[in-house]
Amino acid sequence: MTHVYICGAHSTGKTTLMHDLKSHLRVKFVEEIAREIIREHGWSRNDHAPMINPHNFEILNFEILQRQILLSEEYDTQNMDTIFERCLDPLVYVELYIGPTTKTKLYDTPGLEQWIQRIKCLCTPTPILYMHFSHPKVIFDSMWCSQCKRKPFPKMKFLKYIIY
Repeated sequence: MTHVYICGAHSTGKTTLMHDLKSHLRVKFVEEIAREIIREHGWSRNDHAPMINPHNFEILNFEILQRQILLSEEYDTQNMDTIFERCLDPLVYVELYIGPTTKTKLYDTPGLEQWIQRIKCLCTPTPILYMHFSHPKVIFDSMWCSQCKRKPFPKMKFLKYIIY
């Protein structure tokens, strides 16, 4: 059983890659969980924007981690090969947008430490594919956040936060 995690900043082509791989591989694909959680809460973009509502942003990322851990455990139990869109991204996002204190709080997520150990385990290495170049149209469209008037976080910084 193999799990592969596709990570990276927004608009780097993670979902596109997953869709392209679906016709070539017979594995379970787990697309980004955040969209489902946002729908369940009935949130609009501003309801979970870190600069506008950091509390909801923290809740969102906590719930993302919880579901990713549960799904990973479920597919481990079923001995199912799986490709996940996203991995430890919530830890990166909360540190970049809210701060290291919130990241530390997320480390208390039940099962997170064991999940990280499974990902890092050398006897069953887990591939993590990191994508860091945005599609040119997205880079142009998102040079400045329309809500907070700040530049998006530097995409290359994302790499240094990976757990290895």
